[in-house]
Amino acid sequence: RQETVNIAPMNEQVEVEAASDSGEDDYGDTGIFTPTNPCLRGILGLFSDEKTSDIMFDVGSKEKFYAHRLILRACAPTLAEYCDGADEGEDVKSVIITGVEPEIFRHLLRYVYGGAVDIEVLRNHSREIINAADRFGIGSLKVEAEGYCVESTPITLDNFAENLQFSDAKKCSLLKERVMDFLVQNEKAALKKLSEQDVPQSESMLTDFLTASAMKWDHDGDLSTMPINQMRKILDSKGLNVDGTREMLTKDIEKNCCEDFLVVTGAGTQAINGMYTKAGSHDGVPKYTKHVMYQGSDKTVALYRWSGRVWYISIIPRDGSPGTDDDIDFYSAPVHESEVIPPRTGWLLANGFGLQPPPTICVKPPESSAA
Repeated sequence: RQETVNIAPMNEQVEVEAASDSGEDDYGDTGIFTPTNPCLRGILGLFSDEKTSDIMFDVGSKEKFYAHRLILRACAPTLAEYCDGADEGEDVKSVIITGVEPEIFRHLLRYVYGGAVDIEVLRNHSREIINAADRFGIGSLKVEAEGYCVESTPITLDNFAENLQFSDAKKCSLLKERVMDFLVQNEKAALKKLSEQDVPQSESMLTDFLTASAMKWDHDGDLSTMPINQMRKILDSKGLNVDGTREMLTKDIEKNCCEDFLVVTGAGTQAINGMYTKAGSHDGVPKYTKHVMYQGSDKTVALYRWSGRVWYISIIPRDGSPGTDDDIDFYSAPVHESEVIPPRTGWLLANGFGLQPPPTICVKPPESSAA
């Protein structure tokens, strides 16, 4: 906004000249060197180190892997529980593992020590990794493998029931979401095929189908229709578990993350509606943003307070700060008594870009706010 812009070309020239004499070294680097934290490499170096281990996994009587109870307790508590009944008479306790191939267990255990699983392994053995990670409680690896499973598994009329059974049994919410999307888009053909297929009948099945049906039309960012990937990103940003059913993810967001996002609904400008995630601050209060397609381009929409007087919902420069003449303002609302959270109602059209009706802002998901 023009009144906030302070242009001083002479000062800018002096600053640039001063920066050119800032002592750049022979490598063109003017910053302070910060070495990489070696701790992760050190922990990974302990993977299957027999000398320092206190646990030995005998996997299928085919291969042995050495581990450390302390690391398992910190990074894989469920797997650590398998060690509770280990033979206490030896310095290294022996734990027999069956029902999983040694190579899959190797990838899983190395992941626990901070290692990455090769992409080709994830693509070619996604279901084996999902099974093992689900069994031993390595939720983040399970979710990663699930993503590659979804990417490499086109849903068809011939396999949707099998994928639905698998996703339901392993609580793979992203895979189930893709199957439900397929069913909604192919209702008639799928209905005809249903009589020939064995389809699981869990309590959440009807809810999942209705959610997929609603998502076909509703893009307002309500938790009830929020894509699984977006729910997982919100939880991951808080360091919370990203594995589980839609119901589990919803409860975790409602319990732990409501203060970190806002829901904008009912705006006449459809691109404005949806979920906004807290992204730093502006004017001393939280700023919330989301990405939208607007007039054919990917844009950043920000919900922010300006100058302690006005709240705005605006498209802002992708790498810039809000509150400049480059903003496209859609809606505004006056600030009341130095409030730090945007008001629920009282929004007005701003600068001719917004369309009626004005939006409603929910600090919590609508189903939680009503409680």
